[in-house]
Amino acid sequence: MSRIRVMNVITGLELGGAETALTRLVQGLDRDRVEASVVSLLPGGVLAGSIRAADIPLHCLGMTGFAHLPAAMMRLRALIRETRPHVVQTWLYHADLVGSLALAGLKRPPALAWNLRCSTMAMEHYPLTSRLARWGCALLSSRPALIIANSQAGLDAHAALGYRPRRTELIPNGFDLEGFRPDPEARAAIRREWGLADHATVIGLVARWDPQKDHATFVRAAALLAGQRQDVAFVLAGSGLEDGAPGIGDLLARFPVAAPVRLLGARTDMARILAGLDIGGLCSAFGEGFPNVVGEAMACGLPCVVTHVGDSASLVGETGRVVMPGDAPALAAAWSELVSLAPEGRARLGKAARDRIARSYGLAAMIARYESCWSSLRPMEQP
Repeated sequence: MSRIRVMNVITGLELGGAETALTRLVQGLDRDRVEASVVSLLPGGVLAGSIRAADIPLHCLGMTGFAHLPAAMMRLRALIRETRPHVVQTWLYHADLVGSLALAGLKRPPALAWNLRCSTMAMEHYPLTSRLARWGCALLSSRPALIIANSQAGLDAHAALGYRPRRTELIPNGFDLEGFRPDPEARAAIRREWGLADHATVIGLVARWDPQKDHATFVRAAALLAGQRQDVAFVLAGSGLEDGAPGIGDLLARFPVAAPVRLLGARTDMARILAGLDIGGLCSAFGEGFPNVVGEAMACGLPCVVTHVGDSASLVGETGRVVMPGDAPALAAAWSELVSLAPEGRARLGKAARDRIARSYGLAAMIARYESCWSSLRPMEQP
């Protein structure tokens, strides 16, 4: 049988969980089985180069606003007719909506699959266009042959929104244990760059500036912990977290942290950043599905403190700590508990965390699941 042709359609290719998962997926596919391509509704993006470098065909449709949706839909429709994929796999609400509309009315359309990457979102923080896109997806949710989700929380949240899929599959994110691993040399080097002593216990948050990520709770908890201990430091990485950025700057002025705080901005060297930390995690207020950054930190041998949002608690299991969202004192207390374990105790938890990723969330297993799902959707060959 010839290779299955799969067109992956995503809203954009800037750094993000869905975008990173898609990039790793297409890079790792068995090319004897799958002929993959990627379509971005938005122009370019940080990850576009990685996809092109992997010799994956990439098309950017240039959509820069909701008003351009009809044009993007028509361009996608023409591309589908030209390349004749067996499966169109869409990622995120806007791509789900545009992909569904592009296939409408085609005589012999490819199979359509959607991909849910979030759980319950507080949509009041986001543009009206995002709310309209999600509403449209709920109305069209019986059209895809398959809806894939990376979290059970995501499936449950969308069922509550009125999604009525014909078939669902739960495929958690997978992680590359060679790319993400404990690295003592990288740890020493990056701590020198940060100007932090090796004996300091460094707590990090890697997440873009966004209401979902709740940096306010992180900073409040950091201020509490730093007021109790002198041996901690904090690292924040992500878009909008540069020195001089107004949002994080205002927070740090309002809640002064009596300990070093390093603001790194957007970074692509994620494994190196994580190597410099002692405690990882995520303090999101809402909306997480199955967060990449927590799995990556665990693969690097870090114990993590997470909020009970999405599938984060089931991901860390007994290898970390779980607190309720928005509870800065609880977050500080969980950090303090891990700091008190000393390096040996954290190393034991970190090894258990890495073993958990290796056992249940390997990248190869995720890729195989996608390949199997797409093969099950493959229609009869078109003449």
